[in-house]
Amino acid sequence: MIFGVIWISSLLVPEHVQHERSGGHIWQVIKQPQVMALLLTCFFIQASHGPYYTFFSLHMESLDYTRFSIGLLWSLGVLAEVILFFFMHHLLKLKSAGFWLFIALFLTTLRWLLMAFFSDQLWVVLVIQCLHAASFGMFHASAIHLIHDFFPRHRGRGQALYAAFSFGAGGAIGSLYAGFLWDKVSPAVTFGVAALLAFVGMLTALRVSYPVVAATE
Repeated sequence: MIFGVIWISSLLVPEHVQHERSGGHIWQVIKQPQVMALLLTCFFIQASHGPYYTFFSLHMESLDYTRFSIGLLWSLGVLAEVILFFFMHHLLKLKSAGFWLFIALFLTTLRWLLMAFFSDQLWVVLVIQCLHAASFGMFHASAIHLIHDFFPRHRGRGQALYAAFSFGAGGAIGSLYAGFLWDKVSPAVTFGVAALLAFVGMLTALRVSYPVVAATE
């Protein structure tokens, strides 16, 4: 439902008249293979975060972590993300956004595998939380950079599509399968599925090239 509302809203966002006159229709951009690959990558990585956002605190409590330490772990993830954002513009000068997108998916896959099998070890959990810099910070910065290049004359709609595929559809599907598998199977299997989704997203990210070809606009 949320995905549908965001999708419809993205199509209703008016673009600047000058942009519409000088550029083609947004569907000419969306149908490009790299664009579809990017949107699918956004979906897969956000869907892989479902177990983390839904059950991380509960999982840590079940492993006898205190609520205070769990709060610190959440804070560590946010801190790592902020530090990454601070340096991301330097990284984008060294390698393309497509390259960092792939690295973000690779590290996200590793993150969920560690969560599935080693979350009872504190030092591993600290690494897992530091990897939030990649699974959220690096991914988000790279994806937005690519969205801006894919949609130079439709950036508002491009960002709306990004939100729809990632936080909308990906977030909804992620919470759905996480809730089902957590109770009926096990936390390890749930995070294993998250790792699989991130891995599929990583393979999909290989189709995203940079700089983005937007000549059809």
